[in-house]
Amino acid sequence: METRIVEQIISYLNEEKYRQAILIDGEWGSGKTFFVKEVLMPQISKNITDKKVHYVSLYGVSTSEEIIKKIYFSYVEEIIDRKIGKEKRRLLKKGVSIGENIVSMALKKSQINPDDLLELLDYSNIKKAIFIFDDLERCGLSIIQTLGILNDLIENNGVKIIIIANQKEIGKVSDSSNLPHKYMVALDERIEFEDEKIKLDDKKVSKEILSKRIQTLFSEDALYMRTKEKLIGLTIYYHPKFENVYVSVVEKYYPKSGDEGKEKVRKYLMANKQKLVNYFEEAKYGNIRTLIFIFAAFEKIYKILEPLEEGIYKEYIAKQIDDIFKYIIILSIRIKSGKSLFQWESGEGYGLVLFDGAKSYSDQIYGYRFVDDYLLNCSFDEKAIKEIVQKKAAERKQVDDSIAVGKALSIKKLSNWKELEDDEIRKTINAIEEELKDQKYEPGFFQQIILTFFELQDYEIMRNPEETYSRIISAMEEKLKKDDGKFKKSYLEINSNDTALIERYNALIEPLLKIFEKKENEEVKDFSFMHEDWNDVFPENCKKNSKDFLKNGKFFCYFELEKFINKLKEVPVKEIYNLIEGIKEVYGIADIDKYMQSDIKYINEILGQINVEEIAGEKITKRLALKELKQELQYCISLVKEHYARFNI
Repeated sequence: METRIVEQIISYLNEEKYRQAILIDGEWGSGKTFFVKEVLMPQISKNITDKKVHYVSLYGVSTSEEIIKKIYFSYVEEIIDRKIGKEKRRLLKKGVSIGENIVSMALKKSQINPDDLLELLDYSNIKKAIFIFDDLERCGLSIIQTLGILNDLIENNGVKIIIIANQKEIGKVSDSSNLPHKYMVALDERIEFEDEKIKLDDKKVSKEILSKRIQTLFSEDALYMRTKEKLIGLTIYYHPKFENVYVSVVEKYYPKSGDEGKEKVRKYLMANKQKLVNYFEEAKYGNIRTLIFIFAAFEKIYKILEPLEEGIYKEYIAKQIDDIFKYIIILSIRIKSGKSLFQWESGEGYGLVLFDGAKSYSDQIYGYRFVDDYLLNCSFDEKAIKEIVQKKAAERKQVDDSIAVGKALSIKKLSNWKELEDDEIRKTINAIEEELKDQKYEPGFFQQIILTFFELQDYEIMRNPEETYSRIISAMEEKLKKDDGKFKKSYLEINSNDTALIERYNALIEPLLKIFEKKENEEVKDFSFMHEDWNDVFPENCKKNSKDFLKNGKFFCYFELEKFINKLKEVPVKEIYNLIEGIKEVYGIADIDKYMQSDIKYINEILGQINVEEIAGEKITKRLALKELKQELQYCISLVKEHYARFNI
């Protein structure tokens, strides 16, 4: 498609009898500018040697003088390039504002004769040139004035012009300008409108009618459509195949250059082209700027993870790189489309993600919180990212190893126990007991073992079931006590409509649940200072434990509400200020707002119980301290809420 477009444009430019402009029309983000700069301009320069190509962006231009200046400076830059070379001109331009400054400095540094530029003093001298004007729809100047300037270049200077625009957006920039004046004119009863629906029949005018009257009178789009017939001779609709754009962008940013790092990124991107194209097509999305954004983010992460693809974790690291690439694609599209994002729980670093709008749980993808942090906040902790990916690789390998071991364990035989003889089943039960005693089973097998034994008991195959249960639960307890915390209490829970089964199961695993409760209590004991006096060391203790609060995703829950309020009544004013300083030590940690969502509930409960007048009584300084405490608590809530609101979480 691009080759055909280039040939069509060059043919049109070479034909002297074609004096009207060329319009390249396409959606925002479709890659028009990329195509023009990277493909079209080099081909025009190669095939039309008697005319110089100049690129001018109309983005944000608001006066005709600005457009003329841009034309001049583009022309001047071409002369400077010819005299001293483009690279030297770029060095001169670096650190110097564009416009007169760059021209003046370039002349001084390069010893160019100012007489070479005298031709530019006369507007009519701009001839043998091809001007490409981009961002027509983003120009703040009236579309009629803008097209008038371009038409003047064609009519009086014989300049060839190419315009790049998204025609659907033309006129929208200036729709809201001079509104008071437009309202006055639109309300003039003397103006006759053909459309009966927007005529003024009474003194009251609806907003809708007023808007339609203004649109009829001042619509830039309508004026543009009438004017473009004279100016535009050839219109080309640019709607490229996205996979072709993908390849062009890879070639642009990751050329074959001998840079080993870039080469590896290029190889990965080309190997995974169809994956990204499919996600974009599925989302009905095709913005090239988002594509470049994805490439840049992935390259930064890939360069630190690719060296980890060695040793026993090689396949697990590679799998995660694929998952990360997929997550970057989907998250980037959602961010750039303004869609809601996933709400990470406090302390979560990775896991299955289900976005709003997903049809079922089968639409879950594997996500990484550090990707959100980088794409949303430019927060990038290389060491932490490596640790997270390596930890996940180790976990995945452990699971796979457990599965491999599990295939050799005796519980596997009981998956089809009805096909076995009774004696063989009983021997297998004994074997499972021994394997549990030797701690060959990971906790993930416990639920399966217990439910299988229930079934065998109900069919009266098990002998002495109560004794058997006592032994296996004891063995499971020993295993859980040594667990490093990866196994969660929720993994033991079962879902069933059989309430009797749930009660029977929960009663049996009660000793196992107590182990989790004990670990949770030990965690609370680590923060025992929270229940002691708010003396001068309280802020320091908060600071020392701040990372643990962050890891657990909570701080205020460790205060017991009733004791907290009673203490406020009893303690001197100085201790309230120590409490406030302690809170600041915790909530002053960078990025804490992303992790403490569970605190909101507890803070609100505390705020609801702080009655300043009742607690302080006649004590003025205590009243001031309590008011400052309430302000600090409200600030803590706002920190967390603002983060989640900012990203539509």
